[in-house]
Amino acid sequence: MNHNEEELLRTIPLQAPSSALDDRMEKLLAAERIQPRRLLTRPVPAWQLAAACAACAAGAFFAGALVYGGKAAPPTRDEIRYVIQVEQRTFDVFDWTKYPKKSAPLSVLKAQRAAKEASGSI
Repeated sequence: MNHNEEELLRTIPLQAPSSALDDRMEKLLAAERIQPRRLLTRPVPAWQLAAACAACAAGAFFAGALVYGGKAAPPTRDEIRYVIQVEQRTFDVFDWTKYPKKSAPLSVLKAQRAAKEASGSI
């Protein structure tokens, strides 16, 4: 196995390109020179970019003035705050089977009733 590829490549004789290849390459290069640059691939000067940005900003300002008609923006809505009151309980709030009836939520009462019906102790 030959590990020196450079030496192998230097020993291969080189051939000159055919005249047909030269002709095809000349035609392709000439066609490329004749075609105009496309609009999207042309470089844009910085001053034109700045002018376009200014025009867009002015258009947005005047469109906003037309939409709102020069009046003030609508007032903001009031904010909703929730107050959570924490109360000490004399019973375990996580054991729904021992909840007192007067302070149990409806879902706990339904669960207690379902448990009693299932056990047959009604």
